[in-house]
Amino acid sequence: SAVSQFHSMKRTIDECSSCTCEIALTLTNGPAPMSRIAEWLGVGLPTASGTVERVERHGLVERRHRVDDRRVVECQLTGAGRELLEEIAGMQRDVLRRTLGVLNEDELRELARLVSIVVERTKAGPA
Repeated sequence: SAVSQFHSMKRTIDECSSCTCEIALTLTNGPAPMSRIAEWLGVGLPTASGTVERVERHGLVERRHRVDDRRVVECQLTGAGRELLEEIAGMQRDVLRRTLGVLNEDELRELARLVSIVVERTKAGPA
């Protein structure tokens, strides 16, 4: 049922740390070597490997040796990992829609203007 699927997904999300979500999000653009995942997380290779192993146990990612260089281990999202990210994105959209629904059109335009400023200044780097 939909309710049991929701509870199962919620348990998976609850068990996943922020690093887990970060790993899954970084893999949305395709497979990445373990060394790059460690770099993204700002941790050493053993720590990244342990974290990926926990995520792998949930069936959200899988590790494979690269075909052209078997020494390189790459990590990629599984179908279940992609589905979970899509579900999370849907929930985020719903929350954002409800949250922003309290604003009128003028306030939404002002919010968009301010967000644009934040994005531009963030791109520029620290002042």
